Amino acid sequence: DGRGGGGGGGGFQGYPETTAGRRSSRRRRSGAAARASQRVNYDTVEPLGRGGHHGHGGVQGGGGYGGGGHGGYGGGGHPSSSSTAVYAPVGIVAPVVPVPPKRRKQGWLDNLLHQRFPRTQIPLIDVAGFAVYLLGNIVLLIAYPDSLGNTLGYLAIANGFLVAQPASRNSVLSMMLRVAFDRTIAVHRWLGRFVVLLAVAHPLGYLVDKPQVLADMFSVPKYTWGFLSSLFAVLILATSTGWMRRSHFEWFYYTHFFFVGFYAFAALHSPTVGLNYVIATAVLYGIDRLVRFFWGAYPRRASSVRALSGGLVRIRFPRHKWARYSVGNYVFVNFPSMSMLQWHPYTLTNGPDDDELEINIKSLGDHTAKLHDLARREERMWLRVDGPYGRFSLDHKRYPTVVLIGGGVGVTPLIALLRDVFRTDMSEQRRSRIPRGAHHIERVCFVWVCPDMRTYSWFQSTIEGCRARSGQQGFPQFADFVHLTRDNGAVPAPLKTGRPDLGAVFGRLKGALQGAQGDSGRVAVFACGPTVLVNAAWDQSTVLSKGGKVTLEFHSEVFDW
Repeated sequence: DGRGGGGGGGGFQGYPETTAGRRSSRRRRSGAAARASQRVNYDTVEPLGRGGHHGHGGVQGGGGYGGGGHGGYGGGGHPSSSSTAVYAPVGIVAPVVPVPPKRRKQGWLDNLLHQRFPRTQIPLIDVAGFAVYLLGNIVLLIAYPDSLGNTLGYLAIANGFLVAQPASRNSVLSMMLRVAFDRTIAVHRWLGRFVVLLAVAHPLGYLVDKPQVLADMFSVPKYTWGFLSSLFAVLILATSTGWMRRSHFEWFYYTHFFFVGFYAFAALHSPTVGLNYVIATAVLYGIDRLVRFFWGAYPRRASSVRALSGGLVRIRFPRHKWARYSVGNYVFVNFPSMSMLQWHPYTLTNGPDDDELEINIKSLGDHTAKLHDLARREERMWLRVDGPYGRFSLDHKRYPTVVLIGGGVGVTPLIALLRDVFRTDMSEQRRSRIPRGAHHIERVCFVWVCPDMRTYSWFQSTIEGCRARSGQQGFPQFADFVHLTRDNGAVPAPLKTGRPDLGAVFGRLKGALQGAQGDSGRVAVFACGPTVLVNAAWDQSTVLSKGGKVTLEFHSEVFDW
C-alpha cells in the first residue's frame, strides 16, 4: 500500500506517477461547452520510486514537536514532470472541470510576510497592514492639530463604524475582500481595542483644549452622552478577555450587546456627524441579522445523535437544499431544548458532497457538558443551524502534496478534508450520482496527536478507509502518523506513543521532493489544534520554504475564538 516498513507504518515508499501513454485527456479549451465535454479517465497508476528504501516507521517521539530525528517518509524516486496531471476516478465518464495547479511562486517577500508574528498566530502581513492603518489615523491627528478632542472624537466614531463590519457573519466588507468570518474576528478585536482607546482619549483631549469641560461633565447633556458612550466601550473591552470567552462565554456574549449603548449615546453626543455613522452601522447590522434569521429560523431534526467515549457528541443532520458546502465550513448551532438564544460554532466534519452534515462536539464547558448528557438520554433532537461559514485559505485540490497536522478534537476540519479527497463516508448511491471533482493531489500526509485509543476511535473508520484507498486509481497515496500521548503501553500498529517529531516529518518531506520538477514541489500544510502544535507546524513550514524548490504554504484553523 506504499507505506514504509522497517518499524511500522509511515513513509511513502514511492510517489504515484501516471504511466505515460496510458492516459487519455484533452487539451483544455475555452468556453462552457468545451469544459462540459471534457472527460478524464485513468487506466493505471503506478508507484514512482523504483528501488527506493522503505520508510523508517513514521515519526518517533522526540519529546516535542520540533527538532530533528528519525522516521517519517521513505525514500524513492522523485516525481516526474508528468506528476502534475489532473486525477479523476476510473470509470466515471462525466464532465470534469479541470482544477488548475497552484503556479504562483513564492518569493522571499512572500515567505517573510507569511511568517507568524512572535508569540502569536498572526501573520506578519496582517500586522503590517494594521500598522499602516494605524499610521493613517496618526496622520489625520497631525493634519488637524487645532482641536485634538474633536479629531479624536471623529476618529472614534469612524472606527466605530468599521469595527462592527468584521464582527458580522454576513459582512459586506468581508464578502468584497473574500475573507472568512473566522479570520475577520481578529481584525474586530484589534479595531475594538483601538476604538476604546480613542473613546477614552476623546474626552481627555477636550480637557487639554477646554479644562472647564470636566466641571460640566454631568450638567451639559452633550458631555454626559459622550461619557456614557465611552463607559459602554470600556465595559465591552473589560468583558472580552480570552479568559472570559473560554470560561464564561454567555457573559461575554450578552455583555457584548452593550454596543447598543455605545452607538446610541454616541449618536446623541454628536447628532450631526455621529448619527450618520450609527445609522449606516445599524443598517448593515440589520441586514446581517436578517440573513442569519433566514438560515436559522426553522429547526431541523437530527438524523442521529451519539454520545461517544471520551466525552464526544456526534450529531448528524440533513443538508440545507439551498446551501453550498466546502471543506473548512463551520456552522452556528442552537439546541432549542436547551436554550432558544445560545448559538455556538462547530466545524463540519463531513465532506462537501457527503449525504449528511456532521458535527463533533467535545465536552469542555457547561454548555457542552449539558449537551453530552442530553445526547445520552435522547436518540433524536431538534436543532437550528446558521451557516455554512468559513473556508480554507488554500485550495487543497491544487497542490500535489497535502500535509495535515491536528491535535485532539482540533482534527475535525482535517477529517473533513480526508473525507472529501478519499470519499470514505459517502454512500454508494450518492457516490454514483455525484462525480468526483478533479484534483492534483498525489500524496497526503496525516499527523494526529491525540490522548488515547478512545480519542482515536472517533475517526478510526475514516483513517482506515483512507489507508484502504491509498494509491488506488484516482486516489492519492496516504501516510498517517497517529500519536497517542497518554497511552504508554503497547498500541496496535501503525499507531505510536509520545509526541511526533515534526522536524523529522518536514525534513524528510523536503528531502523527498528536492528533485521535484515544475509544480511538484508545492506543499499545502493545514494545521488545527493546540497553540504549541500549530506554532511548531507553522515555524517548520516557514523554515523549509526558504530556498530550494520545495514551497510549503501554510493554513491554520482558528481553534479558539
